[in-house]
Amino acid sequence: MNFTRIFSLCIAFCFLTSCNFNRDQLQQNVVAEGYLIWTGEYSNDGCGFLIEIGSMKYKPENESVIDDKYKTSSRVPVELEFIGLNRIFELSCGESNEIEVIEIISMNEIVDEE
Repeated sequence: MNFTRIFSLCIAFCFLTSCNFNRDQLQQNVVAEGYLIWTGEYSNDGCGFLIEIGSMKYKPENESVIDDKYKTSSRVPVELEFIGLNRIFELSCGESNEIEVIEIISMNEIVDEE
């Protein structure tokens, strides 16, 4: 009886582990142009940085990699490479929405050359 229970637990563990691995394998790097938006400090009811691509907004999990010089009131055009993390972040700052979480791989400001 104990052997059957242990064997079943091992099979379940292997199944669950392989499911997570396959889901992670499906994550691919995406390169896109969008806007970096500074919404304010968390302590002042801001949401930190958001990324807007088309009509969608994303929350960078690793926003600490973004230079403080981008903490401005304007939307900054950027080209970025990121990975979607298949997670939702509940915004409890400013507005109450759910937003997809991403991890920034690289980001460069798009400078208008006129």
